[in-house]
Amino acid sequence: MAGNKPGVVSIEGRVNIDTSGAMRRMIAEALHSIPPAVTVDFSGVTYLDTSGLATLLEASRIARLQGTRLVVEGLHDQPRELLHFTQIDRLIEIAIADDAPQEPQERLP
Repeated sequence: MAGNKPGVVSIEGRVNIDTSGAMRRMIAEALHSIPPAVTVDFSGVTYLDTSGLATLLEASRIARLQGTRLVVEGLHDQPRELLHFTQIDRLIEIAIADDAPQEPQERLP
């Protein structure tokens, strides 16, 4: 996992059952002050498993409940394919290559 800039949580390496807890803590810390927006930068992520997906969904739910906009940026390769395959890309806001956020197509309750 990596350091953060204000409002940005930068994640690096493999996100799996062994590392998703660290990602969860980093995102929770960014959400703690109830900011208007938090960006999760996945540009350094090389692999994402289902525990990482669960962590993103949990963060998205918490952000939505507190009125914070959560945006995932920098998705590429396997992590991007996994979010698309599982259709989670329809539930969370993802910044696409031209930096224009892609609104989720569906909302979780």
